[in-house]
Amino acid sequence: MVAELLILKRVLETRKKAIYILPFVSVAREKMFYLQSIFQDAGLRVDGYMGHHGPAGGFSSVDLAICTIEKANGLVNRLLEEKKLEQLGIVVVDELHMIGDAGRGYLLELLLTKIRFHDIKRRANRC
Repeated sequence: MVAELLILKRVLETRKKAIYILPFVSVAREKMFYLQSIFQDAGLRVDGYMGHHGPAGGFSSVDLAICTIEKANGLVNRLLEEKKLEQLGIVVVDELHMIGDAGRGYLLELLLTKIRFHDIKRRANRC
């Protein structure tokens, strides 16, 4: 519940987008439907990147993207290539302990490192 409130606050205040990362398609799908129902009154567009599902209008058509680790990594890569990572206002990782997972942890760590590196670089260029 805390993550959902932080996402709502950040998106509404900054008008930037959010990514909510979950480890499994089933969990991400359930969270997507839940957040669609509670955020619709606030006017937030929620959709997901999981399995073979993706928003019809792409990332530009959502305020909150619910993603699996692999799809979030692909989305961040695309945003970096298109120089649009600044569109992100918040990234929430559920099940952060997955970073220690032998099979997929490296991908989550790589994803978060890219976001952090880009943010540090952006801040340095502002000075």
